[in-house]
Amino acid sequence: MHLRAPTRAEWIVVAITGLALAAMLIPPVQSVSDGKFRLTVEIKKNPNIDDDSIRFATYWFARDAERSLSSPGVYGFDFFRPTISETGRAEFDVPWSGRSSQWGGLASYNHPQYLVVEHKIAAPSGKQELTRKLFPIPSGRGPRSMTIELQ
Repeated sequence: MHLRAPTRAEWIVVAITGLALAAMLIPPVQSVSDGKFRLTVEIKKNPNIDDDSIRFATYWFARDAERSLSSPGVYGFDFFRPTISETGRAEFDVPWSGRSSQWGGLASYNHPQYLVVEHKIAAPSGKQELTRKLFPIPSGRGPRSMTIELQ
């Protein structure tokens, strides 16, 4: 059996097939974007809780949130005082980050997974105890809301 040399048309077909295959296998260019979404937190609380002591912190990872819970009063730089309305609602911006493909599709979307709330509560002895509580931040995109109960 004797092999013949490919014709010009066959070389063109092979080249086009190779380029199409390479275009599908080479990963597309990605862009990274960052932003913020509005989180509304409705706070249902015990009357023994000092309103001025309520502070929030958001955490991307469970390990960091758990570390914060284990040491009330420590890692205070993570916490901020939200503006709380008379109806017990706090609104604040939470960061997010994402990657999108060259064709504009959002490939990944990440945001902090946990909200840690720090507050002081009147103890039976009359002193105020500092405590922290962990809440999951709702998944999704865009503005979100959640209800928390502090006791």
